[in-house]
Amino acid sequence: MKCPYCQKEMTAGFIKSSHHMAWDQKRESGFFLEGIRLTKNSIENVFKGNAVSSHYCSNCRKIIVSLEENGI
Repeated sequence: MKCPYCQKEMTAGFIKSSHHMAWDQKRESGFFLEGIRLTKNSIENVFKGNAVSSHYCSNCRKIIVSLEENGI
């Protein structure tokens, strides 16, 4: 994948977490299901953790996450 900022090739990888991940406009929220979910809720994720595929540009230091690619 080409970086939309500098057009250099990006590296495929994953953003990982041991917790549910979501994007929100607020830094802190009172309920963990607010915002846009980046991971699906499943009992398997409780034990294995969460991960979303992404692309990283080492030149711009930007990470791109596609919700479509991650089935969200």
